[in-house]
Amino acid sequence: MIEKLDYVSTLSPEIIEKAEKELGEDEHRRAESISALREWAKKQPHLHAMPLDANFLLRYLRGCKYSMEKAKKKLDLTMTLRTALPEFFDEWDPLSPENQAALNLGGTLPLPGHDFLGRKVILARPGCTDPYKFKFEQVHKANFMISEVMCDEDEQLFITGMAVLIDLEGFTLSHITATPLAMMKKLGPCFQVPFIAI
Repeated sequence: MIEKLDYVSTLSPEIIEKAEKELGEDEHRRAESISALREWAKKQPHLHAMPLDANFLLRYLRGCKYSMEKAKKKLDLTMTLRTALPEFFDEWDPLSPENQAALNLGGTLPLPGHDFLGRKVILARPGCTDPYKFKFEQVHKANFMISEVMCDEDEQLFITGMAVLIDLEGFTLSHITATPLAMMKKLGPCFQVPFIAI
């Protein structure tokens, strides 16, 4: 039996239709898939801290076009990375002085609304940071925090996608040379999952 879902759509009729056409999503498939993913997660001891709300699980189902196996792999990777990389995923207090300083840089800026294709538009500004004043991991922690809020607040982006505009003003060779290679390697796998959810 499929459980009653804790899901309330924030989507317009046009985006609901797009999800039906492109993802094969309907009320029954959504409920059945969320229930199955939830039951699977409950049986995985290493995923005990994973959110099980419908909106969180839908990110992965929609991002994987309802492939249950792909969604499971991405969820597993997300939670593994969040545990294995505390430098990016621990101490997410947005009011701490360190996080406030990194957030105020404006390195990742989700723009209001959507573009003409319905995509979320994000402005990335890698040159806005002084690499000698801010640690690489602190800047990316702030970026992940912003991405997490964006994912929580914009259900549509997992159906229509996103467009990233990169503003390289102020970006110099020192942004590369001051970045520890070990940290770059750690960051790489984070982009395989939806917003880490990326």
